[in-house]
Amino acid sequence: MFRALILILAMAVPAAAADFPPPRAKNLRDVQAISRYLHLNGEAGPAAGERFALVGVSVSQQSGKLQGKFEQIQVSRPGKTTLIRDTTLSAPLQSDASFSNNPMGSILAALVEEGEIRVKKIETQSVSSGLLDESTEVKDVVVRLSGGAMVCSLKYGFIRARVSGTIAYAPQARTLVITLTSVSAGVPIGLDRVFDGLEDSLDFDWSVVERPRITIGFDEMFR
Repeated sequence: MFRALILILAMAVPAAAADFPPPRAKNLRDVQAISRYLHLNGEAGPAAGERFALVGVSVSQQSGKLQGKFEQIQVSRPGKTTLIRDTTLSAPLQSDASFSNNPMGSILAALVEEGEIRVKKIETQSVSSGLLDESTEVKDVVVRLSGGAMVCSLKYGFIRARVSGTIAYAPQARTLVITLTSVSAGVPIGLDRVFDGLEDSLDFDWSVVERPRITIGFDEMFR
């Protein structure tokens, strides 16, 4: 589910790759080929531009409402490839001085206070020694945020799951902290098992997964 929140991080990607925008990928194999084209494979460095590629980005603010759309977010690291399709976000947001001085922080604060994030599909492959090791697919992700409270629904295979928790953005520390309180799919799912999976998924150097929290830092994104 929290791969869906990578879309927030992707908004902070440096513009270094903007001169050579990647084409829209048809599948995960395309993402792997595109990542080689953009030098995303190999040793992962600190710059976010070495990990993310965005396709079909549209962000607007009208009548006090933020609307964002990403056709694709392509994330590639050695041995792991993720393709996030059709992501939208919305939140009340005013174009004031604080937004002009810190647009990324203002967007995050607005989403945490009252926002919604939707993702149509998230596909991930983990590869070991050139062989397919694991493949996952998550669909119909909806994250609703209100006053720091978070409720998420998603479909994993034939299972529909619901996630509850809290989310907070610390502007001085430039971190987003997500605290899970429950995960269920008709019956409760133990958080130990959930965090075992999250530790495998969120293994970037700007993320810390430690039950019951997931902490995402933004300093790395601006190097």
